[in-house]
Amino acid sequence: MKRRFLVALVFATLPAALVGTAEAARIASAAEAIDAAKKYVKGRCVPSPPCKYRAQHEGPQWRVWVDLPKKGSTPGGHIILFFDLEGNLIRRLEGD
Repeated sequence: MKRRFLVALVFATLPAALVGTAEAARIASAAEAIDAAKKYVKGRCVPSPPCKYRAQHEGPQWRVWVDLPKKGSTPGGHIILFFDLEGNLIRRLEGD
C-alpha cells in the first residue's frame, strides 16, 4: 500500500517538476540573453525595420540593449533590460 502511494506521488509530481525546469531558462551566453530580451519587447519590435540587440555579461547579470526603430510617427528609442543568470528580469530602463 505504501509503495503504491509513493509511486503515485512520484508520477503526480514529476510533470510539475519538469515544467518548472523548462520555464526557468538559464542565461549562459549573449544569444540566450538576447532571446530573453526578445520575449519582453516582442510587441514593440516589428519585422521591418527590426530591433537591434546587444548583450553584455556584467557580474551576476546580463545587460541587453534593445534599439527600437522609428515607426511612422512613433519615435524610436532604446530599452535596457537587466537579467539575472536564471533568466529573470531584474530591471528595465527606457530612453529616447
